[in-house]
Amino acid sequence: MRDETTAERKLREERILGFLVFLVLVLAAAASGIYRFRVDLTEDRAFTLSPASRTLGARLAETVTLTYYRSSALADLHPGVRMAEDLLSELEAHGKGRIRVLVRDAAEDPGRLERLGILPRQLQVEGEGEARIATVYAGVVVEYLDDFRVLPSVLGPENLEYEVVKAVRDLVAGVVPVAALREGDGDKDPEGDYRLLRAALARGGYEVRTSPRGTEVEPDVSVLFLLGNAALDDRDAYYVDRFLAGGGRVFAAVRGVIVDPDRGLRARAVGADPVLDLLEIYGVAVRRELVLDGSSLSVPFQVPGSGGETTYRFLRYPHWVATERENVTVSHPAAARYSGLDLYWPSPLELSPRPDLTEEVLVRSSPGAWKQTRTFAAAPEEESLYREEEGTTRGQYILAVAVSGIFPQAYRDGTSPKIPGPLAPAPSDASRSGRIPGRLVVVGSSDFLTDLMGMSGSEANASFAVSAADWLSSGDDLPLPAAARNPRRLRLPEGDAERRRAVGFTYVLNILLVPALAGLAALLRTARRTRAERAGRATG
Repeated sequence: MRDETTAERKLREERILGFLVFLVLVLAAAASGIYRFRVDLTEDRAFTLSPASRTLGARLAETVTLTYYRSSALADLHPGVRMAEDLLSELEAHGKGRIRVLVRDAAEDPGRLERLGILPRQLQVEGEGEARIATVYAGVVVEYLDDFRVLPSVLGPENLEYEVVKAVRDLVAGVVPVAALREGDGDKDPEGDYRLLRAALARGGYEVRTSPRGTEVEPDVSVLFLLGNAALDDRDAYYVDRFLAGGGRVFAAVRGVIVDPDRGLRARAVGADPVLDLLEIYGVAVRRELVLDGSSLSVPFQVPGSGGETTYRFLRYPHWVATERENVTVSHPAAARYSGLDLYWPSPLELSPRPDLTEEVLVRSSPGAWKQTRTFAAAPEEESLYREEEGTTRGQYILAVAVSGIFPQAYRDGTSPKIPGPLAPAPSDASRSGRIPGRLVVVGSSDFLTDLMGMSGSEANASFAVSAADWLSSGDDLPLPAAARNPRRLRLPEGDAERRRAVGFTYVLNILLVPALAGLAALLRTARRTRAERAGRATG
């Protein structure tokens, strides 16, 4: 009788336990529709939304629709597509009902996608014993009220959060940001020598226009690009000063040494320069020197052959500095999308603190860089002179900075004896307390945004310019791009012996040690269960 009572009690307890487990599962499923739980175990929190993204929905008056058009073949073959879908779902979950995400098969209407600017890609697909080329699409359309923005290529979560928040911000504002390009060296075509920069800015959602030298900056300009300084005069400096004093945003790509490719790379220091003088008033001094670095590009130069013919010689050219990620402040929004930056004939920058201004270094050379301060040798036949001052000038130098705050006025009374003709009045310094903070990015190279970047494969220079323009033209409502939070790459040792040891350790760890630990854990668990069963039988 006792055994039957015990059995019935155990059966009743098991039924109650089963019901409770079922109830917990039901409640958890119901809660998942209201609350979203996700644990990000990546080292740099690559899949954790920024505060700007989590509060995006609360700032929307109407619903934003994010439609991810992707080919089904691409979704099956490319893991980044699923990761992008997960990130969009995360944005929807934090959107307070104001963000709706749709995933559509691009095969439904490929013609419409191409009209929107989502262009096809060619992808090699292997299956059934043969390889073929498939045409696939992957892009996001961001819609708000009657307007939309297109992200034409979304193959993964990289920069997706940043691009979506930026597109939503621009749509809500109802304006297209304007990037005005002012060619300042006088030896370049504003239309023809900056095609890669113009294309990158257009893809970034900017209206790109030319700003003639000697004219006032138009009031609707979001970012003024000063592309050089050698041909800018006091009138240009006056208008830049006026623009920044009114809360304007300026990207200044300037130089302290002129290197002329049309004259055999002859180099000379810049003389009296109103724009450089103005930057020094703001606390950024552009030195009339050249920075050279062992971290540099290889450049093909034309040289005469032994028979009089022209041949090409590839030369490691320390005047074209290739910056490294560890020397870039990727935590700053202006540089957070850093994927490489090559600076041609850069000049070093020196910072001096100014009241009401905050200066932040964006890019440095490597610690092994050096300078040319007296004899500027830049031509390939002058290679023997490149390192003449290396022993006395070796060090790490500032190449790009960001400045924000209330800018001091160099032209307080709105006049200058060096500027003939009438000028628009400058803002009064008496109203300093009510002035709008401005922003400024200075890079010590005026050539790095020209189409030379295509010759050296440095299109990432344009990406850096777009990222800086986004910071300049925005408030502080943009998240850091994912590139600033992505896990670091694993670098294998350089030497063959060290590489073999690293590979061998990986094999031992994954093939022997991990399975052995798992087997040992299983044996210990089995032994504990055996002891518990024996103790239970002894007690019974």
